[in-house]
Amino acid sequence: MKRAPYPGPTGRALALSGCLGALAAACVWALLAPPERTLGDAIRVVYLHVSATMAGLACLYGAGALGLATAVLPVPRVERALRPLWIAGMAAFVAGFLLSLVSARISWGGIFWAEPRVRASLGVVAVGLVAVAVDGWLAPARARNLTWSAAAALAFVALRTAPLYIHPDHPVKEGTPPGIRAAFLGISVCWLVAALFLARFLLDGAARDA
Repeated sequence: MKRAPYPGPTGRALALSGCLGALAAACVWALLAPPERTLGDAIRVVYLHVSATMAGLACLYGAGALGLATAVLPVPRVERALRPLWIAGMAAFVAGFLLSLVSARISWGGIFWAEPRVRASLGVVAVGLVAVAVDGWLAPARARNLTWSAAAALAFVALRTAPLYIHPDHPVKEGTPPGIRAAFLGISVCWLVAALFLARFLLDGAARDA
């Protein structure tokens, strides 16, 4: 595979600054967003939890789709981005999961580890870490690309098939006030931008170390 040019420390600094700036924007938006009638101010943690989870899954599923595409039609530039994009997605997903534990503690008075959605999320984290580890052992590029696709498929199935007993399906439903809808959308975009900047930071680091 052709070596990617190293963008230099300035490019990495800009990527890291963009990541931190987007995270700061997400936190500020959550603080300024409207409270919810039932949860009150506790929804501010939910804003961050749901948005981080959605952004993380978007990166994971994106890496899975690109992995499948490049297994059929190899594109070296895209292939180099798969691992950084997956790791960035995992970082956002794990952040969302940890925030969900805080939210559960505040809203429900405790963490229900037996709740299927919690177990499914732990399964996604485990699958994601295994995919990162296996990627370093596989020699054929096509096999590495398919690793991300398989891991993304497993994550999707685990989350979609987990019964919902306590955990709601989605916080935004019909009749949700526009301010809350806008907050979830805006904060999700902030988390996604942060994850993409992190992926760029990791990609530039990999080019430097190559």
